[in-house]
Amino acid sequence: MFKLSIFLKLSIVLVMMVSTTHFFAGDDLKLLMDKTLQTEQGKLLDLNTAVGDVKVTVWDRSEAGVKIYGNDEAEQSLVFTADNFVNGIKVDGTKNGNKKLKDVQVRMEVTLPVSYSMKLNTGGGEITVTGSNGSVNFNTAGGNVKIDKTNGDIDGSTAGGNVIVNDTKGKVRISTAGGNVAVSGFEGNVDISTAGGNIALLGSNGSVSASTAGGNIALDYFGENMGIDLSTAAGKIKVDLPPDFNADADVSTLVGKINCDFASADNGKLFSNLKAKFNSGGKLFKCSTAAGDITISKK
Repeated sequence: MFKLSIFLKLSIVLVMMVSTTHFFAGDDLKLLMDKTLQTEQGKLLDLNTAVGDVKVTVWDRSEAGVKIYGNDEAEQSLVFTADNFVNGIKVDGTKNGNKKLKDVQVRMEVTLPVSYSMKLNTGGGEITVTGSNGSVNFNTAGGNVKIDKTNGDIDGSTAGGNVIVNDTKGKVRISTAGGNVAVSGFEGNVDISTAGGNIALLGSNGSVSASTAGGNIALDYFGENMGIDLSTAAGKIKVDLPPDFNADADVSTLVGKINCDFASADNGKLFSNLKAKFNSGGKLFKCSTAAGDITISKK
């Protein structure tokens, strides 16, 4: 069972992130392209658009379906193409000459074979991916990202948006220049960084690295210690661990207190630190914050 405190932290972050996410551009957009391309499992979707939301789902067919929606400004300002190439399917939305992208609204919907990998790049828009067994690489210059039920590595960045990942098996590497990140139900290594947001993580069986320049970090972890490193410049850290968790711990806060179920901490007036073995010791468990309390609890 998850402890109530960590569950509430995760729920609050997720609710906050969903409330600020508008998947997707309005339903009043008209259909600009509807194309089916023959392909096969295990290939790559290479999608690039100057602007627009992107939605990717999967099916058990040896073909890709591409639908592109847009308003009048999109039809005039962008040129859309969708074709086969040697590695898979390529979808583009490029600027039409010197046309400005003012008031342009675009939504790209692509349905792929389940084991397809994907490389998604939008100059500004939301991204969602559901159900893929391939790797997911994404980049958006400004938009939220949601990835559900995947079985491949995830690697991506957003220049300004929240990221939600649910139920994933594989490595996860995410960076955002200004947003919250929540990864729930992970199995595998996780590497998260944000320049200004909260991080909430729940999962097992992987190394965990999480850093934020201005937010709180919450981690609920199961399984063997494979290395954990959590740091924030201005926030609290809350970690829930199994009672038999083995680690060599290095925990510190410049302005705050350390509360730990595994060992006693030296809580000074200005600086608190804890260096100890959790149970029989093991890989490094490191937590650090410049301004905030650190709480480490047994489940």
